[in-house]
Amino acid sequence: MPLAALVCCAVLLATCLLGAWATRSVSGAFAPAVGWMVAAFVLSMPVSNGSVIITNTAAGRWYLYGGTVSAVAAVALSFRGWIRRAGTRAR
Repeated sequence: MPLAALVCCAVLLATCLLGAWATRSVSGAFAPAVGWMVAAFVLSMPVSNGSVIITNTAAGRWYLYGGTVSAVAAVALSFRGWIRRAGTRAR
């Protein structure tokens, strides 16, 4: 398993969860998740000259599918009340 791809997935998960916690809303996780998905899948599409940024290797697949699972998991976790409660307890 490519370690760098898994680290990127963990960073994406943390970014989305921290965004939800900071805004105390689901949109805080949804915005970076959608942005990552659009950018990642556009970069994985071939262009007219035949080059692809994210290749069909083990690392590329772990990055695309692991990142998608991380983004969806972060959005799903942000629906839970702990993000809203954790933000209000800090005051």
